Amino acid sequence: MTLPPYVRYCLDTLEQAGFPAYVVGGCVRDACLGLEPQDFDVCTAALPEQTEALFSPHRLILAGKKHGTVAVVLEGIVEITTFRSEGGYDDHRHPGWVRFQPDVESDLARRDFTVNAMAFSPTRGLADPFGGGADLKSKTLRAVGDPETRFREDALRILRGVRFAVKYGLTVEENTLRAMERQAFSLNDLARERVFEELCKLLPLVNAEDLLRFAPILAAAIPELKPTMGFDQRTPHHVYDVFTHIAHVVEGVGPDLPSRWAALLHDVGKPAAFTMDENGRGHFKGHAPISAAMAGDIHRPAGAGGISGGAPHDQAGAGQKSPPPLAQPVRRGGGGAAAASAGGGHGRQGRRRTHRHGAVPGSAPSDRGNSGGGQLSESAGSGSKRP
Repeated sequence: MTLPPYVRYCLDTLEQAGFPAYVVGGCVRDACLGLEPQDFDVCTAALPEQTEALFSPHRLILAGKKHGTVAVVLEGIVEITTFRSEGGYDDHRHPGWVRFQPDVESDLARRDFTVNAMAFSPTRGLADPFGGGADLKSKTLRAVGDPETRFREDALRILRGVRFAVKYGLTVEENTLRAMERQAFSLNDLARERVFEELCKLLPLVNAEDLLRFAPILAAAIPELKPTMGFDQRTPHHVYDVFTHIAHVVEGVGPDLPSRWAALLHDVGKPAAFTMDENGRGHFKGHAPISAAMAGDIHRPAGAGGISGGAPHDQAGAGQKSPPPLAQPVRRGGGGAAAASAGGGHGRQGRRRTHRHGAVPGSAPSDRGNSGGGQLSESAGSGSKRP
């Protein structure tokens, strides 16, 4: 693993003072995948005061010192954190206690997934006590230790797990996936800003299959989606239930964030607008303004312009960081349930995999039984005009 000189300087400074030091987490994972790491975090046996003294000639950020983190500002910012264990996550985010530890294995044991629980030292080699390297080779996403405990500690790890699985093409290990689904309700205990930002990182990456396999988790993060899942549209114009249709539209639009959010929310009002005529055919008169209002309720607190101005702060172009209030789900208007699976439709639309860094070019897909094309008629700001 090749490290930038400023990162190697931090490791060497700590090691020369007698403190074992490693780069840890995402940078090691990405290097194992042959990707270029973007950020480097360091963990060490040095206590925060000792780290502060060693790097005192440089600009330091000490906001996280009480939890063991000293950030050193060099060519980039390197966060140096003392080996630690932690527990008592009463708010599903912050540890109630932190204890500094002398060894890297104890530090790695507190991390979310095995693929993120690896550390590397140019002098000490790779520390991988939980088999993250093997899981990367087998394309498996597995929680460190007991998955229920990991997700109770910080519920945002559930959405992070979805993003890692999608971004790196990983299959979530069965016990880990079941725990993610069981603990998804605790996303409601998090600040909406944290959930919103994680969704903004996820949406540009997903295709229809991703949205369908993680539907229970998405329904917990955005309750407005839940009534659409398995909602039979009872119309010859659609062979999919509402959510499966939404999933294919999301895949068909471009990967830019406003388009993805518009596609995701363009038909959320359909269950509330559903009526059925004497012939048993479903209609959704007025669903466009209902969908628009629901989308507005979700995004309005993101700022006066919602998310239309661009991606959140960690995406190119800078944008909104504020959270949406996830409203109570509307009730189903009726109709039978179709399997919320992309395999449940038999129209002309084929299953298309979206490249991880962008959607399939062209117009949005249609699941109309009598049409091979089509596109998202309007954004979530004005709703869809389909029946």
